[in-house]
Amino acid sequence: MTFRRVPALFALLALLFCAACAGPARPVSSDPAAEACRAYLSACGWDVAFPPEESPVTVPETWGSVYISYNELQRLQGFDLTPYKGGTLRKLVFTVLNYPGAPENETVLATCFVDSGVLVGGDICCPRPDGFMHGFRMEGFYADDAP
Repeated sequence: MTFRRVPALFALLALLFCAACAGPARPVSSDPAAEACRAYLSACGWDVAFPPEESPVTVPETWGSVYISYNELQRLQGFDLTPYKGGTLRKLVFTVLNYPGAPENETVLATCFVDSGVLVGGDICCPRPDGFMHGFRMEGFYADDAP
């Protein structure tokens, strides 16, 4: 099963994460975790605007199908948000500057979830209702995508 293009289900998840923010987003500067996320995204092939926007996000204690599907995406790329149920993570959102085929006016975001300075999950997405969401790697991030 590939998660390159996803239905509005994942767009809804992005909105849920935004709605769960405890305060307004603010730019982050001189932050080792933000620098580490930027380096990780760069290693995955992404050029991102810096600094990112930061906000707290609470991971629900009980998950419905949207969160279960989102965590499956995380597990496919080596992360797992299960240990963070009921907890609060830092959400760092970077604007992706080099998404292949994206029109100039198209917003593509890289979202990183951080706990105690450590990247614990995230995604690349286009937050339109008909947008997309996938893991961090630019290409071939799932076994069934292998040539």
